[in-house]
Amino acid sequence: MAELKPILLVDCHNGIHIPRIFAQTYNYAENFKNYSEIEADLNDLSKANSIDSEDYFETFDIIMHTAILLIDGNEYYIYQNDDLWAMPVGYENEEF
Repeated sequence: MAELKPILLVDCHNGIHIPRIFAQTYNYAENFKNYSEIEADLNDLSKANSIDSEDYFETFDIIMHTAILLIDGNEYYIYQNDDLWAMPVGYENEEF
């Protein structure tokens, strides 16, 4: 079985819009193992004017620390180092 690799979710060129773009793109129950836990936060970030909320980045931080993405049946967590990535659970790469 091939080792799972990180998957780019949202490019850093989207700047402060990354949380909203992520939420608008992935806000479907089948994309998360724990959708019921983060559904309300994803809905808040999905709104067109979400960036104007004083809780915008705090809400995204909650999602980043809570969400378990499901991609092709595999579990990923969200990681941001400029770009936003889906990182396979258990992935260890010190160079990333």
